[in-house]
Amino acid sequence: MSGVRTASLHLSLSSRLIRGALLAIASGASVVPQVEGSALSIVALLLAPVTVRGLGSKPVRLALAGVILWILGVNLSSLIHSTSILSLAANLYYPVSTIAIAALFIYIVRENWMSIRDVAIFVAIGLIGGSVFGGALSQSTISPLKLGLGLGLAVLVLSTIGGSRRGRFWPALVLIAAATFFVIFDFRSMGAMLFVAAIARVVLSPGTAKSRSSIFVQAGVVCIVSVLAVGGVSLALSSGLFGQEAQMRFESQSDSQAGLLQAARPETIVSTIALRNSWLVGRGYGQSLTGTEASEAVGMYASLGMPLNQVQEDRIIGAGINSHSLLLTTWIATGALGAIGVALLAAHVVRGAVAELRAPSNLAPLILFTAVLVVWDSLFSPWNPRNEVWLGLAVTLTYFSVEGATRVRRSLDRESRR
Repeated sequence: MSGVRTASLHLSLSSRLIRGALLAIASGASVVPQVEGSALSIVALLLAPVTVRGLGSKPVRLALAGVILWILGVNLSSLIHSTSILSLAANLYYPVSTIAIAALFIYIVRENWMSIRDVAIFVAIGLIGGSVFGGALSQSTISPLKLGLGLGLAVLVLSTIGGSRRGRFWPALVLIAAATFFVIFDFRSMGAMLFVAAIARVVLSPGTAKSRSSIFVQAGVVCIVSVLAVGGVSLALSSGLFGQEAQMRFESQSDSQAGLLQAARPETIVSTIALRNSWLVGRGYGQSLTGTEASEAVGMYASLGMPLNQVQEDRIIGAGINSHSLLLTTWIATGALGAIGVALLAAHVVRGAVAELRAPSNLAPLILFTAVLVVWDSLFSPWNPRNEVWLGLAVTLTYFSVEGATRVRRSLDRESRR
């Protein structure tokens, strides 16, 4: 009998590894050249007639509403600005593939093919592999950590060590070490988010429901310690602890009249100008600033103490409108409708963080990290290769977080009535 059990266990493990390997390969492989789309998106779209039934449940409706508005925004923009069919299809790919992948992940977990934690682990491996084989390590002008490698590593650490059931403090120490690694290698935003995840690992106790006052206290602790951590990192940067190059870049950003955020993300100035007269219906895809607008932008940068060199001017203004933001790019192209769709998608993921604060699970650090990163990326990062895989995972994590929190609260309510 024990031999039968052992053979069954080995078969189950082998099946899990095969499924995981296929998921990792599909997540990392790019097969749609124009949008650098993943193989997983093709699989998800082909299986959508089977998997979409999971999108009708309450925990995912906000994300679904966001995607529908995003799709409507793309179509409306195409109609108003006479976008080509090829451009329309390329820009519809982003919202459609994101929700299709989320539906596939939900279906995989619902059918007990894999746990949500396993899905996160193998997706992370796929993101790492896709980044490495996509040439991230050969880049000389930008850190490979910012080209998808860092996201994959962070999700892998969070879903394995951060989601461990054994103790609170040693996983938190590992997360702090990972955060420090990212800061040292010039990916400060990712490091700050891992600090938040480490705090969440210590503060939140899985399997318990929290009162509203407790939620505010815990959220306050997370915010205060996060601010202190960021302050400590800023002090270390200004003192040269992470190298002279990082110190000089930090000081130039800090000394700018525009403030640290605009100095670090100067594209927000161009986006503001681009939206000024077209915030409602957008400008269409692939548009540039007019000559007058471009001159105004260059003058504004100079007046704020951020004069653009030729390379920066070409990057931000020369090749279309570079907003370096998913939300702003969508808003500029599709108008308010598409922007609201992206905002609702981010709000859906934030809902998962709130659910974890109310009834924490073992994956609370990963889900809080996901919420912060999705909001950050929506505001300050462009669409990157395999983003549809990452956003699909984020929607799925939130789905099961909200569902789990609801189940815990109902269970505790029943016990309190006895």
